[in-house]
Amino acid sequence: MSQINYQAPGKLFLAGEYAVTKSYQRALLVPVNRFLSVHLVPTSEAQGTMNTNQIAQTITWEFSNRHVKYHEKAGQSFALIWALIEHVSEYAEKQLDNSITLQPFHLTIESELDATDGTKYGLGSSGALSVALTKALVHFYLGPEQAKDPLLIFKLIAVTHSDLNMLGSLGDVACQLLRTPVIYQNWDREWFSQQIKNHDNWIDLISKDWPGLQLIPVPWPKQWQLAVVWSQSASSTEKLLKSHQTKNQKQIKDFSHQFKTDSETTLLGIQSAIESQDWEAMKTHIANNYRQIKAYTNQQDKPYLTSTFITANNEIAMLDCVFKIAGAGAGDCAYALCQDDKTKDLVIKKWQEAHLTPLPLQLIL
Repeated sequence: MSQINYQAPGKLFLAGEYAVTKSYQRALLVPVNRFLSVHLVPTSEAQGTMNTNQIAQTITWEFSNRHVKYHEKAGQSFALIWALIEHVSEYAEKQLDNSITLQPFHLTIESELDATDGTKYGLGSSGALSVALTKALVHFYLGPEQAKDPLLIFKLIAVTHSDLNMLGSLGDVACQLLRTPVIYQNWDREWFSQQIKNHDNWIDLISKDWPGLQLIPVPWPKQWQLAVVWSQSASSTEKLLKSHQTKNQKQIKDFSHQFKTDSETTLLGIQSAIESQDWEAMKTHIANNYRQIKAYTNQQDKPYLTSTFITANNEIAMLDCVFKIAGAGAGDCAYALCQDDKTKDLVIKKWQEAHLTPLPLQLIL
């Protein structure tokens, strides 16, 4: 077998953040033209290697009792990679009635999703890694046709992330899998938790229908453009989701329920606006979602706005566009959704004049 190559794009959350981490909630995401690439080379050697442009050191590894054993201390920083290898190889063994011999391989990972100093842009590096690597692994073990099955890839990633106690919605994975603007609906997480508890073998979950799960491609109007500004600081969705509230818990529960209801209504409006190419409705719904998330994060005592984002918004307030933070906030990126290229160019010029940092990103349509 020759070298196996897969890519996954970066992504931006445009609407639905925070709410979409809950069951049956929706978000809008778009893919952008920065990529993470995975190259897998089979080997007959006893040990495989893993190289990434994130570190200069080569990590050597092997299978030991069906688990990955790495030999350099730096390998501990790549738990997601080892977990994906273990989960996909276990799934493949089951599908092939244990007729395969677990053999290591050489893995090279190249990412354009971080700044040169390693600071994350917030373009979904974990999701892109999960998508590209899982596709490569499924191709390696089960063939290229299986690697084209988006629900198989998604579910393998979801189970792996769950085992690592990663708290994200996996909307990024949905978008990066389909490589198109997508309305993503989270699945029933309570059902999922019960299934994990009640099944001795997680592999049984892969063939089941997951209640609520939807990956819906949407027909993005080609004239609508995004201008993206970077805060030059990283945000951690995991940390923000884990942060504790200090306010009255009943008030928080009531507010959270209303927030989810409002977010769902807004996302339905966004989907309709995209499908009908209704620019004014789209602006209104994005602005509404921005207000909803600002109120929610304030109620939850979670950091969201930064001075960079406040300046970026103020600089373009008079232009025909709508501004919103992309993702969990407190860092990473924000965007201006523009009706056309001309407005996008004006937005970028305004940001540059204010000494902000626009990113040269394009939507993948």
